[in-house]
Amino acid sequence: MHLPGTLCFFVTLFSLTQVKEASAGCDITSISSPTASSLLVKWSTFPGATNYVLDVRAVNSSNTAPVSIPPLASSTLEKLVQGLRPGQIYQVTFKVFLLSYVTCISSQMAQTIPATSQISFSKAISSTSIRFEWSSAQGADKYFLMVEGTFHNETHNLTLTTLNGQVDNLRNNTAYNCYVYSSNAAGIGAKSLVKTIRTLVQPPDGVSVRELTQSMARVSWFSVPGVLLYQVSVTASNKLGLAPVLRNVTGTAVNISSLEPCLTYTIGVASINMFLEPGEPTNINYTTPTISTVSSISVEYSCVTAMASVSWVAVFGAMSYRAVITDGQGRSLNCTSTGTACQIPMLHCGELYSVRITAIANCESSSDGSYIFETAPCPPKAPQLYRECSSNVILFSWSPTNSTAYYHALAIDSDDHVTNCVTVGTSCYFTDTVCGKSYRFYVSSIYSGGLDCNSGNTEEVVVKTAPCLPQNVHTNTNCNSISTAVTSWDGPEGAHTYTVEARGNRRDFYNCTSLNTSCTLTDLECGESLSVWIVATDGDCTTDLVLGEVADTVPCIPQNVSAVETCSSDTASFTWLSSNGAIFYIGMATHADGTVHTCTAMATECSFQNLKCGETYDAFVIATNLQCNSSESQHVLLQTAPCAPVSVAVSRDCTGNRATVSWQSLQAGGLYTAVLQGEHGVTGNCSTSFNNCTADLLCGVNYNVTVSRIDGHCRSQPSTPIQIQSAPCDPQNVTTVLQCDTNAANVTWAASAGANGYTAMATDGQQQRLASCHTMGTSCQLTSLPCGMRLNVTVQADGASCNSSSQPRSAVVTAPCIPTHVTAALNCTSNIASITWYSALGATWYSVKAEGSQGYKASCNNTITRCDIPNLQCGQQYSITVMGRNGDCMGPASQPITLVSAPCPNTGIQARLDCRTNSALISWTPGNGTLSSNATLQSFQDAQKHSCFTNGSSCNISSLQCGQHYNISVSGYGQNCSTCSKPLVTLDTAPCVPTQVNVSLSCGSDTASVSWAASSGFVSNYIVTAEGDNGITQTCNSSSTSCNISGLACGQAYNVSVTALSVDCTGQRSEVRRVNTAPCAPQSVVSQLLDCQTGDVQVSWQSSNGAQIYYAQAKSTDKVLGCNSTSTSCVIAAIGCGQTYNITVAAEGNGCSSNSVTSQVTAAPCPPLNIQSRINCGNNTASVSWSRGNGAQSFLTTLECSNGQTYMCRTNETGCDITNMMCGQTCSVKVAAEGRSCNSSVGSGSPIITAPCPNTGIQARLDCRTNSALISWTPGNGTLSSNATLQSFQDAQKHSCFTNGSSCNISSLQCGQHYNISVTGYGQNCSTCSKPLVTLDTAPCVPTQVNVSLSCGSDTASVSWAASSGFVSNYIVTAEGDNGITQTCNSSSTSCNISGLACGQAYNVSVTALSVDCTGQRSEVRRVNTAPCVPQNVSANVTCSSNIAKVTWGSSQGAELYSVTASSVNGLSANCTSASTSCDLLTLTCGESYTITVKAKGSNCSSGNSAPVQVQTVPCVPGHVQGRVNCTTGDVSVSWDRSVGAVSYTAVAWSSGGYASVCNSTGTACVFSDLLCGMNYSLAVSASDRSCRTAPSQPVVLNTVSCKPQNASALLNCDTNSAVVTWELTDNLTHHTVQAAGSDGHRINCTSSDHSCTLSGIHCGQRYNLTVTAMDGVCDNSNTYFTLQSAPCAPSNVQTSLLCDIHNGSVVSVSWVKTNGAEAFMAVAVSNDGHSYSCNTTTASCNLQELQCGQNYNVSVYSMASGCGGVKSTMSQVQTAPCPPHNVSANVQCDSGSVLVSWSPAVDASQFRVEMKSQSTGVISSCNSTNTQCSIAHLPCGESFNISVVALRGSCQSQASSGFNIASAPCTPQGVNGTVDCVTNSAWVSWEVDMGAESYTVLAVGDDGQNTTCSSANSTCNVPDLGCGKSYTFQVTASNAACRSPPSNSFQLETGKYI
Repeated sequence: MHLPGTLCFFVTLFSLTQVKEASAGCDITSISSPTASSLLVKWSTFPGATNYVLDVRAVNSSNTAPVSIPPLASSTLEKLVQGLRPGQIYQVTFKVFLLSYVTCISSQMAQTIPATSQISFSKAISSTSIRFEWSSAQGADKYFLMVEGTFHNETHNLTLTTLNGQVDNLRNNTAYNCYVYSSNAAGIGAKSLVKTIRTLVQPPDGVSVRELTQSMARVSWFSVPGVLLYQVSVTASNKLGLAPVLRNVTGTAVNISSLEPCLTYTIGVASINMFLEPGEPTNINYTTPTISTVSSISVEYSCVTAMASVSWVAVFGAMSYRAVITDGQGRSLNCTSTGTACQIPMLHCGELYSVRITAIANCESSSDGSYIFETAPCPPKAPQLYRECSSNVILFSWSPTNSTAYYHALAIDSDDHVTNCVTVGTSCYFTDTVCGKSYRFYVSSIYSGGLDCNSGNTEEVVVKTAPCLPQNVHTNTNCNSISTAVTSWDGPEGAHTYTVEARGNRRDFYNCTSLNTSCTLTDLECGESLSVWIVATDGDCTTDLVLGEVADTVPCIPQNVSAVETCSSDTASFTWLSSNGAIFYIGMATHADGTVHTCTAMATECSFQNLKCGETYDAFVIATNLQCNSSESQHVLLQTAPCAPVSVAVSRDCTGNRATVSWQSLQAGGLYTAVLQGEHGVTGNCSTSFNNCTADLLCGVNYNVTVSRIDGHCRSQPSTPIQIQSAPCDPQNVTTVLQCDTNAANVTWAASAGANGYTAMATDGQQQRLASCHTMGTSCQLTSLPCGMRLNVTVQADGASCNSSSQPRSAVVTAPCIPTHVTAALNCTSNIASITWYSALGATWYSVKAEGSQGYKASCNNTITRCDIPNLQCGQQYSITVMGRNGDCMGPASQPITLVSAPCPNTGIQARLDCRTNSALISWTPGNGTLSSNATLQSFQDAQKHSCFTNGSSCNISSLQCGQHYNISVSGYGQNCSTCSKPLVTLDTAPCVPTQVNVSLSCGSDTASVSWAASSGFVSNYIVTAEGDNGITQTCNSSSTSCNISGLACGQAYNVSVTALSVDCTGQRSEVRRVNTAPCAPQSVVSQLLDCQTGDVQVSWQSSNGAQIYYAQAKSTDKVLGCNSTSTSCVIAAIGCGQTYNITVAAEGNGCSSNSVTSQVTAAPCPPLNIQSRINCGNNTASVSWSRGNGAQSFLTTLECSNGQTYMCRTNETGCDITNMMCGQTCSVKVAAEGRSCNSSVGSGSPIITAPCPNTGIQARLDCRTNSALISWTPGNGTLSSNATLQSFQDAQKHSCFTNGSSCNISSLQCGQHYNISVTGYGQNCSTCSKPLVTLDTAPCVPTQVNVSLSCGSDTASVSWAASSGFVSNYIVTAEGDNGITQTCNSSSTSCNISGLACGQAYNVSVTALSVDCTGQRSEVRRVNTAPCVPQNVSANVTCSSNIAKVTWGSSQGAELYSVTASSVNGLSANCTSASTSCDLLTLTCGESYTITVKAKGSNCSSGNSAPVQVQTVPCVPGHVQGRVNCTTGDVSVSWDRSVGAVSYTAVAWSSGGYASVCNSTGTACVFSDLLCGMNYSLAVSASDRSCRTAPSQPVVLNTVSCKPQNASALLNCDTNSAVVTWELTDNLTHHTVQAAGSDGHRINCTSSDHSCTLSGIHCGQRYNLTVTAMDGVCDNSNTYFTLQSAPCAPSNVQTSLLCDIHNGSVVSVSWVKTNGAEAFMAVAVSNDGHSYSCNTTTASCNLQELQCGQNYNVSVYSMASGCGGVKSTMSQVQTAPCPPHNVSANVQCDSGSVLVSWSPAVDASQFRVEMKSQSTGVISSCNSTNTQCSIAHLPCGESFNISVVALRGSCQSQASSGFNIASAPCTPQGVNGTVDCVTNSAWVSWEVDMGAESYTVLAVGDDGQNTTCSSANSTCNVPDLGCGKSYTFQVTASNAACRSPPSNSFQLETGKYI
């Protein structure tokens, strides 16, 4: 093989020694590798060979399978082996076969060539070098890199073992075709895709650099032919970290800006090709000059931080700066920064500093001038303080400081509260200081330089103010010591020592001294009321006297105590003389048994309540003031009157309606009278000298019973009344109405007098109560009545303790009972159900209902206990119930029983064929009641019968033959019967596979003709499929045996097959035939002009299948060019400019050519010539012109300017004007001719420079202090220098400055002037003037002729002045007071009023003019004085004991006298006058609110009134005090009339036992909720405001509610249903009543004056709410509540139901009506033989488990409750299920396919059921019988069954009998066939084995009548001894232990004949 160029490769395939294993002469002549995946093996012919075999195996590769090659014909001498791995060594073995024997073997080793490598990366890295990378190729050892000139004869090649390489020494800007080959020992791989790469353009020559400015240089070079764009790179050589700069330039020169000083730069220029790729550069070095000095400096000074912020204008090229400041003493500070600012801290106060800046780069330069600034002043010196104890003013002074605008003084108290004072003087008056505080004082100087800062504070000076007044002064008397009292107070701030003084009415003066906040006064008199004062001192200052609360000493002992004679059995009184200091008195009387009684009084007499009758008491009295009690007075004796009868009780005779009253006599003799007072005026009485008597009662009346005693002198008080109630009257008009569905009776009656409730009862003939109901109304419902009975109904009226009589008043007949033992039997043939049952109590006839599972209903009626229901629907489960009826009601339904009718036939038979496997899924809808089904398929062509058996609704039948027509039937089996499907369903299997497929295809045609042999079966049509290797499939359909497939794609290989289709199935595909189509024409032809300059055109297209080579042709009107390629592109060179070519591409392969495809390409136009450019400086318009080149359609002019902006102009003419260009720019000029798809090369003209731009951003910053202006601006592009000018109409002088920078300073401007500012910029050739007008106003001039006027007493001063020159926005007038406070006002005119001037102060007034930006100089100062101040801090306090108000206030400057005025809303007034700061107001009225004001008077004027303060005088004593007891809550409420001036009230309640309680209120009522029950209390009220409290009111006396009974309980007697209720006895009660209310409405009660009573006649099963009430005759509602549960009632309506559990024996369900009071129930069943069973539950039913079969049981239910035994119900009888049958046997009837089952009879069974279950399918068959045998027919063949028998009675069945197994007759053998053994003259017969067969017998009957047999237990048998030449008929029968099957289908065989 010879490759293009000069490189040749010679490859020899190596071979190994041949191995001949059979014979010589079978040589492999050659093995070559045409592709990386194939080997071409050639050999010589071998004589006599029938075929050849090639074995190709990979060497040393265990995971690669050998290549499978089919045997080759003997005429074949070569084979191309495909599917091999690239670069793999294979062992090729050649075998020669003679028939099936190997006659010769030859073997050689061969290797495949490597896979193809592709260039993955290629790039021209310079104008002479290209770098490559390529992919690794499997099996390659090395690679050949080929580089060839695309349009010239030049070749480079490299041999490499790596995957990358570089080719050097190439031509610049030249195109090269590049590709790579992979190679190994077997040869070279396929050629990679060709990549065309052009080398970069060579760099320009003549590169030079010229300096333009300090930061700009110009780089120029010689142009390179054909280069339109150059890349300039700038890199700093001697500065690390500075990024290089790249810039693309179209010309041959460029300006480089922003160069840093003192650096050396490397500047490179490279050429950029048409793909914008730069080549290698030509480099040159350039060094920049040094940096400039800083020209502008500014300083911002912060006196707060003592720091100067220095800033300056940046110097180009400076890397950092150093700022140095120097003070007047030569001391220096400095800071450094990389920016244009830095900070210098720690500056000294009061210094003048100068500033210089040094710029630093690689070199340094210092500024020429310096900046001067001054720092803030230092803090003031020598601070001093002055203060007086009586004043709240402190004077603070200090020494003055220089350069100070004013001073700022601070006063900070001990709570860190700050007070400020600002003044221009050297002292401050601090007023309104707070008492008892420690103050720290500081002062600082404020800088006059205009900055908001100070010098810093001086060291602190400390002073203390006078102590504050003590507060909350209270005096507490020592109750245990008459002569002492302790005064306490809240300690004020600043006080060290206190002195307390007290003045009384008996002794004038008491005092004590203390260092803490309390002090003890001694030697006090009893009953004194003291006024108490206190003063505080700190050692230096002492406060004024402070009045405290009034102090009361211990009251004196009462004197002259004596008894008052009264005739009372429970009270006694005594009197005494009043005691000093007493508010009220407490009396105490003591009995001999130690009992103490108390009484209280505001007066000097007191009564003891609730004393015992006929007793003597020892009594004394003490006085109290609510704080302390006096000692006991002298003792006296008190005597009470005799007692009344006690222990009164009443007993009732409910039958005779009489009452007996009894009592206890405490004294002998006398007459007793009992009085019974009825509620409607009815009265009864009886008298006796004994302790009881009897009286008659009326029914339904309530009585109050009392007893009194007469001793001959006085009648005792009546005893405490007790209540009784007589028996209620009998109810009348009783009626009943029955509800049949619930067996409940509604009972109504007329109301009866005295009834608390009613009880209705239903009883049977034996008077046994069966149901009852209780109600408070006149009707109720009797529920759960027993069924089928006639009942008597009685209504009883219930009283509190007696009930009415209970005679029957009505009757009711209940609904029938439930029928039981319901049974149903089905006649399977007629579908008639026979229903039987036991009779129901109370029923006269019966109704039977049957409801099917699908909603079908049937019924029948009868008067006997049997009924037949005909015409049941098939396949339904029926629920059957029986109901009994009488004349009025229908009873409840029986327990439902179920009955299943005969099954329905199967329907909806469907067959779904699996065409792939020819298996059928048969499905159907099972008929109702169907349990299992058998599906069968039979075909006339297929002798075999196919079937399947299932319990479901579908089954699958496999192994069906193709092309068959089957009939389908499905038989269904129910519980007892079977049915067969009626409609015929058929199934056709899939057609068989077509054969003899033949395909023919004409070369170049897209249609193939296919033919085949017909398929067997039902074929609807055939489909022919052609599957292309490209994944596209074509098909055609035909009902015959041929078809044409059209639309085959070009260049594809197709697999053709034929498939037969039936209506439902697609058959198997035939064998495949392969066919190839012709190659395709190339598509997507694209032609691209590669180089507009050279005219190279690249033509590309998509590869077409089957193509071996492509031809491309370019044709114009006068030229034809072309190229060819085996890939998908080629290049047509040098088509020239201005021409259009038609491009065509055609593909050729396998001797055929495709159609050609056309494209078009146009060459680039020729470039423009003679380009000229010029600029119109006036309007910045550029004009460019040129000469037209050939082929140009339009021209594009581009101006690229130095600001990065580009201007473009497109025209068809040879000239273009570009208007509105940006000012100050230098622009390059380029013109290119445009064609359709390509432009010409770019031509350049001379650069255009536009006019400079105007200066913008003009700003003026005025220094208001010096009236100098700093003018700054942003220079316009192209501006080289500027001139700033200021001109005013009032100032004839013109001010200007000229600079090369962007700012300058203009000084010496006049005040009050308006200047216009303009800045003119100068460029290289032109100048421009700034257009927007900017103005500047200088600071206004100083105001003159200042005048100040102030009216006496006014706080507003009027100021006027002459107007200032200049633009004044407003004036500010400042008034600086001597107190350091400054007031101002603003005005836009020449006058202003300053308000808010402080009283009593002198002010300095000045005027300053302000403009918008500046504050002018201050005018001369005028001084003015204000009027004195209004008094402040006015306060007033009222002395509670004297009602005198003391008024105090703070002193006012300038005041000589003060007047105080107090006035009320009611017109009352008072006043006083004082020269000090306090005054007393006398004779104020109680309860009034006064408004108090203070006015200060000076020598000339009086101040205004002070702020008013309110004072409240002592409130008045409350009146009309009343008390009331709330019997419900036990609270005591007190009310009174409102007291004038009172804010709150205090009510005091104290008992006779010494207990006291306090209640506070802001209204006129208060409630005591904590008073003790059963006590006597006195009540008094005092009024208070927020400061004072009045004396208490006159007391009132009342008794509290009685106490609730304690420890109440009840003890139940379960036998008598009665309860004894007990409680604890307490004092002051007459008797107790007990009321009990049951949950059924029943009420009873009892009354007793003792500690217990008995409740009788309690109803069973009820919970009673018990109320025990303590009776005191006033509040009879002190109750104690608790509950009592009575004994449970007996269960009723006990019913039993038999539940047959075939697994656990008989189960009886017992139910009953739940009874009240029962916590649980126990059901007990006792059999006739004494066995018992029980169950426990809390519900109304339970199940008795595992009862013995065939027994009768008596069932009773007991109610259970804690504390009481069980209560038994009536009994109910039940019979259990029958016992299972025994001695069960079965006899299989083989001929009829049935089985007869028999058994011994069972007790109590009405019928029997036999169940037979298949052991293989689980299907259950059954039969019913009333005797001892039953037959089951239609036994399926070949199955085993388990048989059991159950006994039935009604709906209950016994447990199953012991089961046993039987087997049905075996099935007829299936699949019988046979073959004859000619040698032995015997026949082998086979069949399908059936599970039910134990052995098989084969019978062979010859045509001569002779027969022979054989037997076998498996599926084959050899029938011996057959005669020769005879025809035999064979049949097979199956047998088991019981039966023999019918014979199988017969078949015939003929034996061999003798020859």
